[in-house]
Amino acid sequence: MFGALGIFQAMVQALNRVLGTSADDHDDDTLMGYCKTSIKSIQRGVIVMAADAEVTASIASVDITKSSINFLGFSGVYDNYQHVSTIFPKLVLTDSTTVTATRHAQYTGDSVSVSFEVIEYY
Repeated sequence: MFGALGIFQAMVQALNRVLGTSADDHDDDTLMGYCKTSIKSIQRGVIVMAADAEVTASIASVDITKSSINFLGFSGVYDNYQHVSTIFPKLVLTDSTTVTATRHAQYTGDSVSVSFEVIEYY
């Protein structure tokens, strides 16, 4: 029969076999040794569209076949609130290092800041 200390030591040994005893025991693509993550990188940024219909931003290179772009929101000052839908920006992951924001060219006098996030997966 194990005493309380023996049971505790057996549990620690079992956990060490599963998790390892140091960070070097884990694969590079694990999260604290508990589970693998499918996310390789996350990059966030803001594009300021002062008076332009199209603006680009540079990011670190990603594999576009394994990446997604997320629209995180936009803000700005609008002269005419009837045209809010026409200044709403569109985001595209143009290539492996470029994010492009576009909006309707007729209302480019209004300044808009658009936030984005690019997630690359394994």
